[in-house]
Amino acid sequence: MNDAGFVSYTDIWYNSVQARYRVTQPTRPVRDWWVDGSVVMAQTFGGQLVRPSVNLQTRTQFRNFWTISTTTDRWNSHLWPWELRGGPALRRSGYTNVNVTLSSDSRRSWLVGAHSRVQVSDELGGSVVVVDPSMTFRPTSRTTVTLTPSWTKNSAPAQYVASSISTTGTREYVVGQLDQTTVAMTGRLSLALNPLMTLDVYAQPFLSGGSYTAFRRVADPHGQATDARYPLVPGAALTYSAATERYAADLNGDQAADISFANPDFSVRSLRTNTVLRWEFRPGSTVYLVWAQTRDDEALRSFDAIDDAAFLFRAPAKNVVMIKIAYWIDR
Repeated sequence: MNDAGFVSYTDIWYNSVQARYRVTQPTRPVRDWWVDGSVVMAQTFGGQLVRPSVNLQTRTQFRNFWTISTTTDRWNSHLWPWELRGGPALRRSGYTNVNVTLSSDSRRSWLVGAHSRVQVSDELGGSVVVVDPSMTFRPTSRTTVTLTPSWTKNSAPAQYVASSISTTGTREYVVGQLDQTTVAMTGRLSLALNPLMTLDVYAQPFLSGGSYTAFRRVADPHGQATDARYPLVPGAALTYSAATERYAADLNGDQAADISFANPDFSVRSLRTNTVLRWEFRPGSTVYLVWAQTRDDEALRSFDAIDDAAFLFRAPAKNVVMIKIAYWIDR
């Protein structure tokens, strides 16, 4: 298998209207700039509106070839057929999303960039904050080094948790308040040892942890009011078994559990490295020597970047070594 793909959702078609205004005449501080506005609508093939949004983008390049770009999206409240993993379409909160990217002069031997994203929901204080700067160095004409750290804080007040058949035979859907922190670093090294041989190294440590609170039962998935759509399950109606790592919920107040679901809290620690030595031993014929290493640790712990990194590097390593030869048959 050479390629594999994953489609997150289907049954959707888009239509949009877009307009752009651009100025290419340089001024004292600015080389050129443009602003772009669009309205995007999306529907399922059944006619259900799933994306009413407006977008505003800008890009400005200064005289010193530094560039700043911004993107602002506004999504109104909308139904999302895929939110409940095969269940009915669930109304999602409207939100505003702002991206800002700053990058330096790409002609130089070093390139720095800074990107940040802030998303704020209309309901229940939901938010996403992302900071991911990047640094690229070219110390020699044959060497390129890129480092991209990232930090993400996700507060999702109605994240899907589980679906369960209740004691009355109906399927119930549960969402909850997810608080998740993710820290990652992507590093790349590209080195041309000579005109026929190159070395490429890729490494990505990834740390993420999430905990759930404030569970809610989906009562009216299309409802406009938040508490009518998914009322809060009172704490007194929830019990947790550490032995089975499951929650039980009394939904009708009769002191008996109606549904149960697994503890959705999670911890993910992974390290992926790939090293590829490429040698073109004759024109059109190449040999690749590949070493891939992975480390994984998913033991449930409270998120702590320093402690999680220590646990990650103590996790057992899985190593794979491969050789691939591509030979050109000259007729």
